Amino acid sequence: MRHLIPATIGLFCLLTTFISLPSQAHTTCDETCWANVIPPTNKAKLINWLNNKGYKANFLPEPARHQSTGPHGGVVKTYYNPVLVNDLAARRKRFSKGAAMVKELFLGGNTVAGYAVMVKTDRSPTVKAGDWLFYEAFDTNGQGAFYGKGIQLCAGCHSAGKDYLLSTFRP
Repeated sequence: MRHLIPATIGLFCLLTTFISLPSQAHTTCDETCWANVIPPTNKAKLINWLNNKGYKANFLPEPARHQSTGPHGGVVKTYYNPVLVNDLAARRKRFSKGAAMVKELFLGGNTVAGYAVMVKTDRSPTVKAGDWLFYEAFDTNGQGAFYGKGIQLCAGCHSAGKDYLLSTFRP
């Protein structure tokens, strides 16, 4: 089963490359493709990746912006990476390592003002907060960001979700 995840991601990257760049098609998923499927977990690299919209090319967005149902402030739009989309479609109770989502925070305007991110960095035998890297900042430069594995402030609310994912959106 573990070997299917990289193959699924690789196939997704390969198909995305062929569909989006027919004249420059590659036969394998290169570092750029992988980098845009699983967010960086280093804080500085993550902030840069978010500001460069690294998630936009390969993540599945919710159909529309909507009012946040949690403490994320105002209007949000969430994007799901192919690993998480695959897990949600398969109705898995525990998500695979590499599952991730990016929530754009609009905070009263039409411009992204901050981000909330979850990345599953480990897959323990039981569901636990420490398997997730959480990041949230109410600005785009990460000042005062909540960042780290299993942060109690984030995990406290997210523990009510399915493997810490509270969203009801399903692909």
